[in-house]
Amino acid sequence: MSAKPTKHIKNGARILALDDSPFSKTSKRALILGALGRMGVVEGALAFYVTIDGSDATDNTINAVKRSRFYNEIRLIATQSVLFAGLNIVNIVRIEKETHIPVVALTRKKPHISALVKAMKAAKVGDIEKRLEELKQIENETSMAHVEGFYVQYTRNVEKEYITKHIDEIASLIRLAHIFAGAIVKGESRGRL
Repeated sequence: MSAKPTKHIKNGARILALDDSPFSKTSKRALILGALGRMGVVEGALAFYVTIDGSDATDNTINAVKRSRFYNEIRLIATQSVLFAGLNIVNIVRIEKETHIPVVALTRKKPHISALVKAMKAAKVGDIEKRLEELKQIENETSMAHVEGFYVQYTRNVEKEYITKHIDEIASLIRLAHIFAGAIVKGESRGRL
């Protein structure tokens, strides 16, 4: 059986942007909210949960995307970093392989594996070696670009030119997901992307 082809990204493609909600030290899970849009128009939303500092972010993201009625329309998945809910790794390489949708992760600060491992040890999360392997896989199998103040990690089926051209749209959708996730959990949004 041949592998399903990865969805091609064109101008006007639908982007699913995902970000997590704020959470307290006593929370067990965090809401992940997705804003689906294209060309400045929001067309849908997606929501699911992941465990705080857990290891289910990748699987839960893949499952939510594949179950979504939007699945066949999504041409790019964008996340706010490769971590959800504290230290729950979002393996963007696995997400692309299993959904056949290219993925980008945006951050304002350049990602450093050593800093993440230090944070994991301080938080006493389990499976640090396995998490380190995942982080190394992400680093080795993605590319990095610095575009308009964002560090963008992107999977093999994303072209840097697309990111450069559409960075404002990608960042705006992530910000929208961030705002609404915060509002749902806290009653109003806080902070900035």
